[in-house]
Amino acid sequence: MNLSDNVRKKIITACVLTASAILLGVTGFYLFRSGQYETSYTFELGDSIDPSPENYLYGGPVAMFFAESDFTDVNINKPGTYEMRIKCPGKLYTYEINLEDTTSPEINPVKGPYYFEQGSSLSPFDFLKSVSDADKNTKVSFDETFSGGMPGCDELGEHTALIIAEDTSGNRSELAVDYIVDIPPEIFGAKDYYIAAGSPDTILEFVSASDNLDGDISDLVTYYSSSELNFDEVSEQAITFYVSDSYGFSDSKTVLLHIMDAEDIQDMICSHEISRLDQNIIGAYNVYDPGLFEGQTIEETMKSVLPSVVNIRAKGGGTTTTGSGFIAEITDEYIYIITNRHVITKYSTCTIYFHTGDFAEGEKVGVTEDYDVGVIRVPLSSLPDDFTDRISTVHIDMTYWETLDDEPIELGFEKMDEAGLITHYTYGSLVKKQQRFSFFQPHIQTEMVLPLVLGDSGSAVFDKEGRIICMTFAYSIYPERDWGVPLDEVINAYREITGRELYTY
Repeated sequence: MNLSDNVRKKIITACVLTASAILLGVTGFYLFRSGQYETSYTFELGDSIDPSPENYLYGGPVAMFFAESDFTDVNINKPGTYEMRIKCPGKLYTYEINLEDTTSPEINPVKGPYYFEQGSSLSPFDFLKSVSDADKNTKVSFDETFSGGMPGCDELGEHTALIIAEDTSGNRSELAVDYIVDIPPEIFGAKDYYIAAGSPDTILEFVSASDNLDGDISDLVTYYSSSELNFDEVSEQAITFYVSDSYGFSDSKTVLLHIMDAEDIQDMICSHEISRLDQNIIGAYNVYDPGLFEGQTIEETMKSVLPSVVNIRAKGGGTTTTGSGFIAEITDEYIYIITNRHVITKYSTCTIYFHTGDFAEGEKVGVTEDYDVGVIRVPLSSLPDDFTDRISTVHIDMTYWETLDDEPIELGFEKMDEAGLITHYTYGSLVKKQQRFSFFQPHIQTEMVLPLVLGDSGSAVFDKEGRIICMTFAYSIYPERDWGVPLDEVINAYREITGRELYTY
């Protein structure tokens, strides 16, 4: 059968359209097809989660091109089960996302050792650089059940604490830390300074420091000033002392330096404006000078000068001699005591009793023949370290003494026993500063109305302001008179015996 060209064309067209439809259907299926790999996924909290659809979905290029992941409901910082969605053309896929936390927190400590000041607060983070964990709600605390309770800084010494880091999933890490509770070091002796111009820099000799655990750390004390110090020029400036112990705790104290003329400093000592007990004094002529006591009665003054008075007991050859004496000079090594020659002349050593009740062996330095004067010295090393804080020298004012003649000024002295208790005191007056007396020719003596008894020998005689006027040495009965070695002769004898010069005003 013969088909017309027109029919033939229609048949061919229909075949082509049918083939095209089949081809388009197959192609469309391939381009738009999609499907899920899994419907549930589990991740470790903190791991990186790639939201790309191709990780959860397979499909044709058109489907994958238009696919969108929706992680809006997934909290990547918190363990739990969440829903995730992927939208494709014409389809919506849902997934179960499980975030699990199976990893314990990582504790990163600060490098020790650890030291804390007594009384300070204590936190686990004092020991830590960081705690690493994917769970942002990880809690860090001390284990209160470890080693007897909550750790703290109330008690000095070594302690141990247990630090716990625990996340919300119950994963836990522990770190035991040893720490020391200490108190800061303390600087002692940092007081205002009065320094004679031209004196060497001995500032640190007055300052010490100690620490509860390190002990004596005086050699670690330093000082600094905002300007360069000049000890040769009169000035006033501040310095700060500083010390740090081996645990990093420190102490500092700021004081003033008064650099002055030595005479001005000594005058301030004399008038009680400054004292070695309240200030550090360098370069003064006599820091142990008790100064003048104005406005007091003679009885009150005698109590004030008692730190310069001593009792002397010498034994030898079956005999004992008892007398008195007074402190003339205090050096870095010795206390120098003046008494009568006849008290110590037969002995090379004796026992010196001070008003504090302390006593020490004294060594005879020498005596003079012209006047009844002898000198003893006592090593400071045989007495307590702070002993010089409780004694003084006599106050010698030659300028005042030289003005005296026949004025009946008030005088007094006190004698004490081995315990420092007053056993005899006498108050009277001056008759004449320099007087000849036939029994003691050719020497000139000081005459007083001041009844003496046995054991008074060697006592310092003071006026109402506390100046030494003379030293007792004898009394006569017919006529009844009381005698002392004149002050200038006492000073001359001291120079002759010791080769030292006493400071006098």
